[in-house]
Amino acid sequence: MFLMLSLFLSLLSLRCYCAEVHEITNSKPLAVGETLVSPGRVFELGFFCFCESSKQYVGLWHKNIYPRKVVWVANRERPLAVSDGLAELEANGLVWQSFDHPGDTMLPTQLLGFDIKSGKRNVMTSWKSENDPSVGRFLVGLSSQTPSQVFVWVNNGSNSAPYWRSGPWDKSRFIGIPEMNPQYRGGFTLDDNEEQGTKYLTWATLFSSTLAYEEISSEGTTKFMVSVKGKNWILSLEASKHPCDIYGACGPFGVCKASESSICKCLKGFVPKCHQDWSKGNWTGGQSHREEKKMILKMVRLKVPDLHEFYTSFGPDTSENCKIRCLNNCSCLAYAFVNSIGCFVWSKNLIDIQEFSSGGVDVFIRIARAELGEGRPIRLIVSLTAICLFSILGAIVFGKTTVEKVKYEMADKIQTSRDTLREYIGKDDPSELLIYDFDSILVATNNFSLANKLGQGGFGPVYKGKLPEGKEIAVK
Repeated sequence: MFLMLSLFLSLLSLRCYCAEVHEITNSKPLAVGETLVSPGRVFELGFFCFCESSKQYVGLWHKNIYPRKVVWVANRERPLAVSDGLAELEANGLVWQSFDHPGDTMLPTQLLGFDIKSGKRNVMTSWKSENDPSVGRFLVGLSSQTPSQVFVWVNNGSNSAPYWRSGPWDKSRFIGIPEMNPQYRGGFTLDDNEEQGTKYLTWATLFSSTLAYEEISSEGTTKFMVSVKGKNWILSLEASKHPCDIYGACGPFGVCKASESSICKCLKGFVPKCHQDWSKGNWTGGQSHREEKKMILKMVRLKVPDLHEFYTSFGPDTSENCKIRCLNNCSCLAYAFVNSIGCFVWSKNLIDIQEFSSGGVDVFIRIARAELGEGRPIRLIVSLTAICLFSILGAIVFGKTTVEKVKYEMADKIQTSRDTLREYIGKDDPSELLIYDFDSILVATNNFSLANKLGQGGFGPVYKGKLPEGKEIAVK
């Protein structure tokens, strides 16, 4: 992996042949078709090009493992132009140390990180395309925050923006990658030396028979590939493969859930800033707070938000103290306690939250009491009581009005009937007529019960009745 070349390369022939060499010197240059093989026969260094291209690159790849992946390119920005069967590269006194200058690939024991004092940064940079190894849009590096996260940044021209992040490091894994569960053993190590001002992430394979590499594709996807006992490469881990993996996919105070048809939703107590954009699937505008923060909502299996504040050493009951620290701070929006790390508190926008189907962390978010449903039973009882009270009062008023109306109508009818009766009696012999008072009629018809109603005529309803002596009558 450590390669020093001081050479004059003369490419006198472009014939394709595969000859192995074990050293190159000024008198024995490396030609196209030849490869410099490492002592352990794991790596090869040689020239390569892409289909129908005259540009030649010097690259490093694993020997006899396919599909072949070039893990380092010496001249990614300066390809060799070949014309008339001749190409030359002069590198008098030039030292290439591939291990200190990663490209789009990170190999075991290679370092990703930075030195604050010297300003040196070790980062991975994507290819511009699959057929162009020059520096592309995506960059992978380690953040300076504590605990650190791995970030993929995308270069938008004048500036760069987060594209993906791993979640904080918990001394053995990154908690924002659900595949890295508590049982995960990937050989990763993060060395944070505050005295020297260095912070580097590295990793090693757990078995000597296993080869591996990590790459950042030209599309911004990070992949972890392994080969066991020299067999072909297989995918072991892949990040940023779903829209929810993209940084801030649902905007501030939004939660992304990959298993849902509509992947974004608002946190409780928040509403979309722009309902029109939200309905069209543009969630990046995020949400705004709807009510005052009063209560705590527990959300499970989350990728913790970015932009955290980190605290350690609270004493024996660290989880409770983490909660108290948040509640005593009026600007605190959320908190989480991770056993292997410590207390996280958020007072800025809650950005890049993802809900996993498994794994993740419990996050406690401060929301309005009403959003938790507290107080609703009391309000519901009061509301139902008010509704019932108004209904009863309405029924009483309506009933009273109806009764008065019925009494008035019945009294009017009775008076009319009496007048008609007097007129009839005046024409006939009173001794031949049987006179019944109204109370007797009420008893006979069971208070004009609907069960006794015989029908309806032009002058009103007709009821059947039964007199005390058993005689059946019809009453109109």
